[in-house]
Amino acid sequence: MGTLDRVYRLLKSYINDQYERLQEIERQYAETELDDPTTRIPPQASPTSATPLSRPPSVSDSPEILSAYRVLGVQNGSDIAVVRAAYTKLIRRADPGRFPEGSEESNQASEIRKRVDLAYETLQKALDPSSKRFRQLEIK
Repeated sequence: MGTLDRVYRLLKSYINDQYERLQEIERQYAETELDDPTTRIPPQASPTSATPLSRPPSVSDSPEILSAYRVLGVQNGSDIAVVRAAYTKLIRRADPGRFPEGSEESNQASEIRKRVDLAYETLQKALDPSSKRFRQLEIK
């Protein structure tokens, strides 16, 4: 077995694992009653995660934001730098160009990429106040 075959199999395995992970997150999200405050997922404390003080006070723990944190695989309440690092890492790994065009793996990678993009966009809007200013600029 050549090196390229090994790399292809490793990437295929990784993409399938990530796809299954996202499917599980979606299943859990759909099963959770979001209106009931007792079913909210509490933030997990970790010595490597950002402290709650670094988080903007206007950010609420809405279901969309909690889901976005889970998709990116970071702790709830992480700051924008941690979110960007996780996003960059996932986007590189879920690049559909790494697989033959039109293959099942390429389709799964593009689906994962769309979910990761949506999660990052959600968190960026909530955590990065400067991005809002730039979105409001009109270029003539």
